[in-house]
Amino acid sequence: MLGVVTDDDDDDDGDVCQYIRLSCDTRPDRIMHLLQQQWSLELPKLVISVHGGIANFDLQPKLKRVCHHGLLQAAKTTGAWIITGGTNTGKSLISIN
Repeated sequence: MLGVVTDDDDDDDGDVCQYIRLSCDTRPDRIMHLLQQQWSLELPKLVISVHGGIANFDLQPKLKRVCHHGLLQAAKTTGAWIITGGTNTGKSLISIN
C-alpha cells in the first residue's frame, strides 16, 4: 500500500510526504524499484530511522513542531530518507505529524 500525507503544522509550507506500507516478506528489489523508478528518488546519503515506544507521551505543541521541522530540514538538506515503524503514536508520531 502506498499513499501521501500532507503535514498540518502551522508553518503553511504544505509539505507532502509519500509513504509505503510493506509486508515483512516484501522483496527489497521491488521496494527499490518503487522508490527509484516510480517515485524518482535518488539513493539516500543518509537514512534516518525513527523508532521508539508505542505509548503516547505528552509533548508541548511548540516542542513537537520544532522536532518535526528539524527532522524534515535534516532530511531535506542531507538528502536523507526517513524510515519509521509506521505507528501513529509515540516518537513516530513526531516524525509524521
